[in-house]
Amino acid sequence: MIKQAFLIIIWELFAISLIAQKGQKTDSIYNLIKTAHKDSTKIGYLLELGSLYNNSLPDSAIYFYNLAFDLATKNSDKKNISLCLKRIGSLHINKGDYIQATEMFKKALTISEEIDDKTSISTCYNSLGNILFYQGDYPQAIINYLMSLKIDEEKGDSSGMADTYNNIGCVYFEQANYTKALEYYEKSLKIYEIIKDSDKDAISRCYNGFGNVYATQGDTTTDKTLKAVLFSKAINFYNKSFKIKEELGDKFGMSRSYNFIGYALSLQKSYDKAIVFFLKSLALKEEVGDKAGIAIVLGNISQLNTELKQYNKAVIFAKRSLGIAKEIGSLDDEKQAYYYLYTAYKGLGFLNNALENHELYAKLNDSIFNQQKNQQLTNIEAIYQSEKKQKEIELLEKTKVLQKTEIKRQTTQKYAFIIGFASMLLLVVITFYSYRKIESQNNLIKKKNEELNMQKEEILSQRDNLQLLNVELSQQKEEVITQRDEISHQNSIIEKHNKKITSSIYYAQRIQKAILPSEANIKTLFPQNFVIFKPKDVVSGDFYWFEKKEDKIYFAAADCTGHGVPGGFMSMLSYNLLNDAINEQHIAKPSEIINFIGKRINKILRQRADDSSVKDGLDLALCCYDSKSMLLEFAGVQSTMFLISNNNIKEYSSDWHPIGEPFHDNFFAYSNTEINVTKGDSIYLSTDGYTDQFGGELLKKYTKKQLKEYLLSIHQLSMTKQKEKLENAFETWKGSHEQIDDVLLLGIKL
Repeated sequence: MIKQAFLIIIWELFAISLIAQKGQKTDSIYNLIKTAHKDSTKIGYLLELGSLYNNSLPDSAIYFYNLAFDLATKNSDKKNISLCLKRIGSLHINKGDYIQATEMFKKALTISEEIDDKTSISTCYNSLGNILFYQGDYPQAIINYLMSLKIDEEKGDSSGMADTYNNIGCVYFEQANYTKALEYYEKSLKIYEIIKDSDKDAISRCYNGFGNVYATQGDTTTDKTLKAVLFSKAINFYNKSFKIKEELGDKFGMSRSYNFIGYALSLQKSYDKAIVFFLKSLALKEEVGDKAGIAIVLGNISQLNTELKQYNKAVIFAKRSLGIAKEIGSLDDEKQAYYYLYTAYKGLGFLNNALENHELYAKLNDSIFNQQKNQQLTNIEAIYQSEKKQKEIELLEKTKVLQKTEIKRQTTQKYAFIIGFASMLLLVVITFYSYRKIESQNNLIKKKNEELNMQKEEILSQRDNLQLLNVELSQQKEEVITQRDEISHQNSIIEKHNKKITSSIYYAQRIQKAILPSEANIKTLFPQNFVIFKPKDVVSGDFYWFEKKEDKIYFAAADCTGHGVPGGFMSMLSYNLLNDAINEQHIAKPSEIINFIGKRINKILRQRADDSSVKDGLDLALCCYDSKSMLLEFAGVQSTMFLISNNNIKEYSSDWHPIGEPFHDNFFAYSNTEINVTKGDSIYLSTDGYTDQFGGELLKKYTKKQLKEYLLSIHQLSMTKQKEKLENAFETWKGSHEQIDDVLLLGIKL
């Protein structure tokens, strides 16, 4: 235990140093963006900034790549448009969002073909092959890999060829053709070892490939000595890969290496060690949002629990894996999840459930691994190799024919030259004196005739070209007129639809405004107050709520899932549940009110604890003020309340468990905080829209710390003046940038 604690401390210190170094570099790039005058320069810095967040904060990386994409689109910079699409697509692959990834790479492929960027075209085919591989469509994956390989071979791109060899090796590994898999991994690694300054990340992938083959062979062999050797080789390659990923700060790669090591240890039945590496892998994958990786690790943990005869746990992890696999469309992971459920239910003795899941597993397994697909893969590669050899033979034959033709032509020219030269010399000797003047005149006339003929041919050619151009212009004119009419018709339809949609949205806005407390009603409860309410879209997902019950005044600031119309629906549902809790259920304590709302949302939206999809609900800061006893009660979820008393500000944090998600073993109830207050104290409730806004000189978030300091500096002003200053501060910070979320901030002086 002491050793493990020491290793954790060392790792955290290492991570902190990396974050500090990255922070210094990002600040430097922010300053460069600020001072850059050309859009092309800004695009380069935004791409560099996105790459810094690739492995640690993929959503932030996508945000900066989108900024670069907008600038590139504005300037019709197709090369950088394609680059932005490919980088965004790669991050969607890492997150397991294969539909978005496919869309990005197909758009990038179209643009790359327009500008004839061979390297980019090859990259797009390779990445589309990776997506199809992850989805279990191996024949289509091979076709895309070979398209990429063909371009790389034509260009002599060794690095691109090595990448594709490695990917083809992965397909053969999944097909259990380990000899072919090792052959392609070795081809890939040999090229990387020859190339100077080769891609360390690519070498790491090769090491993982070798490790997977040796681990699987170790599991299948019955020779104990050979089994130990193969597992030792596998873990050695996994450790080599992990060291490279650790040097690069690649959390995606580190999580894969942890999973591979855990898998090898579990095959060796070292379950205590294996679960440690699986949990390390799962934590990193959840941090970076790698859905496909999460599904794989959950499946491995399920299988490990089955081996330990902890079948109920195995079922839970397998179901979570299945949910994610279905969400991202990964047939291979879905198939594996059914198999894990089959083995777990079989261990529990639930034979009907076991049979049902085995049938689903067999059905998917047949669709992915049937003999026809194996033969198809073999045929695809054979056709490719055959075509390659045939082209080489044809090229040699053409070269031989050209050589023979050239030799014959040179021989003919030589003899013709000799004969012509002799004849000319004889003619000159005979006729030189007699016909010198006539020859001179004839040559002059001939030259004039040749010039006239050339001029005539040029005039005729120009006339023909002008006629062709006139025909083409007439056709283009007709096409333009047709397209203009069609565009005008489509614009008219779109405009009508937009008017209907816009009208509906503004009607929803009027309904939402009608249910929110009016300024006059709030003043009757708290004469000194302010409300800053800035929806991102027409309809808001944030809302505020005030209600008086006997001697107590309840007030809240809430942030529902999403914004716009979806957020508006959730806000109306949550607003009514607050009223129901106070007026119909007669619940007094804020924490119990939140508990009631959570149960009702869970029931209405039918959300389950084991559901791996996104949960709908809200973040909430809820207060109850008793003016007689001067007691303030506070409860909240993922929100904060600030209280300023005697020129000191205190922050009250809330619970983390989402409203609407069922309770579990680690969370039983929401907490309720009681605070004695005095007249003149100030209370502030805020959603995260104000503090999460990007802006300022360095394009950073405003942060909760900055808001806290600013509230303390202005709290002695009137509430009206405070509202004015807070609104000005927000607009100044945001500047010309887009508002990223709904903004809600309440201020009350007792």
